[in-house]
Amino acid sequence: MEILVDEGGYKQFIDQLEELKKESISSAFEGKEAYDIAVGDGWHDNFGFEAAMEKSRMLSNKIDALYEEKKMLKIVSNEGLKDNQVKIGDLVKLEFKDTDEIEVLRLTGNYITTTDDISLNSPLGRELFKAKIGSTIKYIVNDITHEVKIISKEWFFYFEWKKYIRCSIIVSIR
Repeated sequence: MEILVDEGGYKQFIDQLEELKKESISSAFEGKEAYDIAVGDGWHDNFGFEAAMEKSRMLSNKIDALYEEKKMLKIVSNEGLKDNQVKIGDLVKLEFKDTDEIEVLRLTGNYITTTDDISLNSPLGRELFKAKIGSTIKYIVNDITHEVKIISKEWFFYFEWKKYIRCSIIVSIR
C-alpha cells in the first residue's frame, strides 16, 4: 500500500532516516569503545559491548524498515485542486454523523503527525483529500462505516507572536 506524503512529509521521512543512520554510527563507536576497554578477549562477559550490539541491531532493523517504507512513499500535492476541494494543509470543520460531534482538524501530508492532524494515510484522510466542501464522505475503520460531512474550510493566520487566529469562510459549492 502507498504511503502518501507531501514534499514536507518526504523531507521529514528522509530526516528521520538520516538521524537513525547517525545514531547507528554513534552506537558502533560505543561498541568499539566497550570492546577496547574490556579485559581479555573484549566481548566475553562485557555487558557494555552486549548492550551496544543490541542497540546497533535495533537501529539496523529500524533503518531496514524505513528503507522498505521508502519504496512505498508517494509524494502528492495540491496541484490542480480547486478552492472548493480539501487540500493538504487545510483546516476543515467536520460533522461526524455517528456522534453528532463537530471538530476542526487539519489534513496533513507529514510523515509523522500529531493528534490534531488527520494523516493522508488514515482512512478519513484518504477520503477527505480532494473531496468537495459540503459533501458527505464515508470511511471504514474496523469494518465499521462512518459518515462525515465536510462543513467548511477554516482559515487561519499565523502571527509573529505565535498565535493562531481562525475564522470560518464559506466556500461556494459549484
